[in-house]
Amino acid sequence: MKTIPLQQIRPKLMTRTVRTSARPEEVYALFKDVPYSALLNSSLKGDASRFSYIAIDPFLTITSRGKKTRVRSNGRSLTLEEDPFTVISRVLAAYRGKIRPSGPFTAGGIGYFSYDLKNILEDLPRNAVDDLRLPETVFSLHKTLMTFDERSPGKIKISCLVLGEDTEEKVKKHLSSLAGLVSSARNIPASHPPR
Repeated sequence: MKTIPLQQIRPKLMTRTVRTSARPEEVYALFKDVPYSALLNSSLKGDASRFSYIAIDPFLTITSRGKKTRVRSNGRSLTLEEDPFTVISRVLAAYRGKIRPSGPFTAGGIGYFSYDLKNILEDLPRNAVDDLRLPETVFSLHKTLMTFDERSPGKIKISCLVLGEDTEEKVKKHLSSLAGLVSSARNIPASHPPR
C-alpha cells in the first residue's frame, strides 16, 4: 500500500470576522474561478439552513475514474490503484482529531460522487456513453472556510488552518487579505443572483 502524501496540520485554527452586507453568492463571485472552490449555500428557511459556506485553498484533492484514484497534496501527486472510497477513508482517518472545529463545519471535505461509482460497489449494466470524461469522484480538504450564519447577518467568519511550514504571521496576512477582498464583495455581481 502506497503512502499518501499528506499535508501536515498543526492543531491550530486562526479566525477573523468580517462585516459585510454581501450575500454568500456575491462573495463567491470573487472565488468562482479558483480551482476546487466551493459554495454550500443554504437558501432554505429553518434551523437546518442556518449556515452557508465558501471553501477555498484546498490542501488536498482526490479525483478518480474507476479504480484509479489520484491524490494531490503538498505539491505532490500520487495515483493509486484503489477505489476512491478506500482512499478517502485513509485520508480522513489520518486527519481525524487533528483539527479542532470552531463551528459546525470547519475546513472539512467537499466534493461529489458520481452515479458511475455504482460500478465499484456492485456489478450493474454499463449502458451510458461516457462522452464527458469527467472524474467520478472529486473530493477536497480546504485550508480556508468562510462561514455565513443566518443568526448573525452582516458577519462572515473566515477560518484558516495552520499547515506545514505556515507561520502564524503568514496566516494572519492571508486572513487580512481575504478580509479586505470579502469586504469589497458587495460591488461585484453574483454569478447566480437569487430569484
